[in-house]
Amino acid sequence: MKIRTKAGVLGGITVVAAAALILVTISVLSRLYDVSARLDQVNLTLHNVRAADTLATEFLLTQSERALKQWDRLRIKVEDNISGLSEALILPNGARTELVIRLHSMQQTIEKLQSTSAPIDSPLSKILMTRLNANRNALTARVEALEVQLEAERGRLLNTTAILILATVVMSSLLVTASSYQLFKTFLGAFDEISQAVGQLRPGQPSSKIRTARRDEVGGLLVQIEAARESMDSVFAAETDARQKAEELSSAKTAFIATISHELRTPLNGLLGSIRILTGSELSGKQARYLSMAETSGENLLAIVNDVLDFTKIESGRLEVERMAFHPMRILQDVRSMFVSLAEQKGLRFDSTIDLPDDLQLLGDPTRITQILNNLLSNAVKFTAAGTVTIRARVAETDGSGPTTLTVEVIDTGIGIPADKLKHVFEAFSQADETTTRKYGGSGLGLAICAKLAAAMGGELALDSAEGQGTTFTLTLPLPISTDDARTVQRERVSDDDTALAGLRVLLVDDVDLNRMIASEVLEHWGCTVSEARDGREAVDMFSAGHFDVVLMDVQMPEMDGVEATRLIRRSDRLTPIIGMTANAFSEQRGEYLQAGMTDVMPKPVVWDDLHARLTRHRAQVTASV
Repeated sequence: MKIRTKAGVLGGITVVAAAALILVTISVLSRLYDVSARLDQVNLTLHNVRAADTLATEFLLTQSERALKQWDRLRIKVEDNISGLSEALILPNGARTELVIRLHSMQQTIEKLQSTSAPIDSPLSKILMTRLNANRNALTARVEALEVQLEAERGRLLNTTAILILATVVMSSLLVTASSYQLFKTFLGAFDEISQAVGQLRPGQPSSKIRTARRDEVGGLLVQIEAARESMDSVFAAETDARQKAEELSSAKTAFIATISHELRTPLNGLLGSIRILTGSELSGKQARYLSMAETSGENLLAIVNDVLDFTKIESGRLEVERMAFHPMRILQDVRSMFVSLAEQKGLRFDSTIDLPDDLQLLGDPTRITQILNNLLSNAVKFTAAGTVTIRARVAETDGSGPTTLTVEVIDTGIGIPADKLKHVFEAFSQADETTTRKYGGSGLGLAICAKLAAAMGGELALDSAEGQGTTFTLTLPLPISTDDARTVQRERVSDDDTALAGLRVLLVDDVDLNRMIASEVLEHWGCTVSEARDGREAVDMFSAGHFDVVLMDVQMPEMDGVEATRLIRRSDRLTPIIGMTANAFSEQRGEYLQAGMTDVMPKPVVWDDLHARLTRHRAQVTASV
């Protein structure tokens, strides 16, 4: 039986039983009302009889005409009362006849007393008075007996009514309690089954099929829950499979990017290194021009590779933003000095308005800020054929308790961007149109990366442009004010006669012959003594047999890679600097190399001025610690 039907049946039984008891109670109350009304009639009759008795007594004693007249009126009322009682079925016919006869007998006795002239104390008067008293007493007794009878009946009815009301309350309570208990058991069992069924809705955890023998609404609900469980398990299995495939794809993508990075950066290292060496040789003007073009092409290719890698890091959530003290004024001065000559070469005017305190120090990522500004200024110079390129910078006033806002604007009077293309500017691989790509080149990733870098630092990169009138990019960054020692972000230039590295004993480890040749050439030019190893195993053997001031360790090599070679060297030597050189792309790999024991890690292609600065710094540190 369904729960709704069972509840209806139990409720119906309760209602019917309660209704029956209520009807009986109403019937008893109606009878009680009727008895009370009859009793009122009897009381009225008894009152009139007693009043008549009083008047009859008064007449006997005084022979008063007034008493006689009132007696006649009361007698008539008593007769009417007796008739009323008879009609209301309070008096049986025999009792009515008896009362009427006695009343008439009293009337006759009074009439005889009225007609006789005998004194009141005569034998005849005494006989008549005795008869009157007898009839009067019998009449009164009969009415009083009737009163007692009705009072008793009313008492019984009152008790019956009380019992019926109590029975109604008790029976209704019992029926309601029984019905409620039955429904409670039904619902409790249903809730238990539903709870157990819902408890099996745990994606990814083993669960048995939900079974039930119920044929009520709960049974239908359990069937639906079982269908939901099967569907959920199916969806979870599909999602798990998709997640595993996505993770596998992400791992494969990461491995692919790392491989591509290594494979592209390695030849670029050889290419740019070779160009660096050739630049120092005697060249004709034509050869120098061709070599400059080759260097520019190599650097452009490296920039594209870096953009792709940065974008991949951002998309995969691997981008890390540093937080260190720096001077924004120095960064702005560096980028200005870098692009002012490029603008002048194109015949452009380069203006700058830098409204910053010289000693202002902020906390942030100076490398990423420099990367954004370099990209914006590079685009401004590239897309401006005539006119002006302007950089403006300011900071919002602050009381020092919270971050300030660094705002940098890069403004040009170049080709501008059409209104319908503005919303696509910060999308990856997007430029204003195909002719822009063909004419100016580029991967279309620079601005997308800049926007994401700004967002990663809690700021934003905004754009305002009109086609044919120019473009304004506004970089806004909320940065805390710092009192720590600030880092100077600038590229250190090294002169050809620099002797800071003279006599430095370098163990150069790389499996690519061209890379070793170029690096050896540059290091020897700096006055270093270079020993070469082709892989990690040879490097470990040479380090154990010789004495070196620094090790330049390639990371990816056959036989034994640079990480394993570093671990083996660190077993016997914890002091000698080991600088890793890698074309791998991701920052967690750098952490792995440092954890293995490398002192420093620098990317390929090698920036030679950067290498010179690192070697100089590490040599000074080792000298100071000895």
